[in-house]
Amino acid sequence: MRTGMWGEARARALGAAAVAAMLVLGGCGGGSDTPALEVAVKVDGVADASNPLTAGESTTISVPSGTTLSFASDGETRWSPTATDSSYEVNSFSYTAKSMTVSSNGGGTLVVVFTNKANEAQKATLTVEVAPREFERVATVDGETSDWTYVNVNRADEVVTSEVRTLVALAADTGNYGTSVENLSATNLLFATTNYDSSDRAVGTSTGTTECTDDAPIVQFSYPLHVGKSWSGTSSRMCSGGKAFDQTYVRTVEA
Repeated sequence: MRTGMWGEARARALGAAAVAAMLVLGGCGGGSDTPALEVAVKVDGVADASNPLTAGESTTISVPSGTTLSFASDGETRWSPTATDSSYEVNSFSYTAKSMTVSSNGGGTLVVVFTNKANEAQKATLTVEVAPREFERVATVDGETSDWTYVNVNRADEVVTSEVRTLVALAADTGNYGTSVENLSATNLLFATTNYDSSDRAVGTSTGTTECTDDAPIVQFSYPLHVGKSWSGTSSRMCSGGKAFDQTYVRTVEA
């Protein structure tokens, strides 16, 4: 009777030890419930070539201004964005999915650090180089007016400030147009019209008494525009009465 009781107690003890051993092996055999850091990156809905970002990785991508980036991870991920000369708008956010639109007028960067929420030591970094925002031409509108302030330095190094209003007048048959300038600071009378072709290139001027034409159209705006873009050109202007001169210009988008 004693032997049977001892044997039963021993069997119970061995059974408990076996269960404990199974638990220990299950916890140490690499089968962790915590997923490793992996972040899938999409650019305007298309998977980026750097996918997926994993712990310890750092990569750089270049995107146009206005691009939508989306990030997805199996495990919960913290994200920390830092923008320099750029901005971002969060479209949606959770610990496993994020979406944001990045933009920059002059070109900038966005650095996003991803951290595994379950293991703060696991981090990955994505640097986004955002290209300058591009501006396309807006169709010229007949009768459109706009007010401007011009600050000029004359030959005597005097600063002259003028308030002017421009008026657009389209030519019905050629697609060209003229911009009339009205000096609001002085006589309030129309004093000059600049004539443009359909590509916004200046082709001549008129003051009512003097007509001038350019042998090479002057490029007012080189589209698409973006901050930092520069262009140049030369043209010879011939005016009624035999007046003529050469001109060289360099234009840069500053803001």
